[in-house]
Amino acid sequence: MQLAKVQLARSIWLFDVQELNPHGVNVLPTLSTEFAERYRFKNLPTPEEMAKNTYKWSGGTFTLEGQLFEIAVEFHNDGIVADSRHSTDLCDLFIYDMLNWIASEMQVANRPRIKKKMYRSEILVYAQRGLAGLCGALDGLAATLSNLLGFPQELSAIVLGGSGTGNHARFTFERRIDENFENNLFYSSAGLQSSTHMKMLTEMEKIIEPELHGAKIEEVTSVAPELPPLTTDPK
Repeated sequence: MQLAKVQLARSIWLFDVQELNPHGVNVLPTLSTEFAERYRFKNLPTPEEMAKNTYKWSGGTFTLEGQLFEIAVEFHNDGIVADSRHSTDLCDLFIYDMLNWIASEMQVANRPRIKKKMYRSEILVYAQRGLAGLCGALDGLAATLSNLLGFPQELSAIVLGGSGTGNHARFTFERRIDENFENNLFYSSAGLQSSTHMKMLTEMEKIIEPELHGAKIEEVTSVAPELPPLTTDPK
């Protein structure tokens, strides 16, 4: 497989956002401007969004080891969502940097207590072949549908998920909509960190391209295998 692009790398940190400003000081106008300047955001929260207690900054830049990465962030009452097109590790590093900066600006000694971290990864890849031939029974079903419709059909997606409320599909691998089959362009999504998602795609590659697996899919560079704990004293 060949990496086409990272479409989305999203990190979600759930916590009480009011813990960023424990004393309720009205600092939004000043802090918002400094925050936008620090990360060079082009798009700032709109009055309509702020009226709903949702604050979105996009078109920003996060600098890491001399490289510039696109970044976007949303503040909600129950947490922060950061998006990039590089990796969830990068988003985690951005949130970590942002929380430490806010605590320093607010001169707050304690950082918010993170209740949970969640992730979403969306990646497009080019494969050497499609999913036809992986399962004889499904190929037969596709042949039946082909005869009924009068044009070729084949297995186009694999979806893995859990049972019960909240257990949505954790891994999908499907043909890109409106792409010709011969292009073999596949979209994959997962509720996983980018590096783990890439491992799943490598396993997918072993299944559909066993004879070609020697040329491994290009990996998304990991920029933060483990985040240090948030410091307890403001800088």
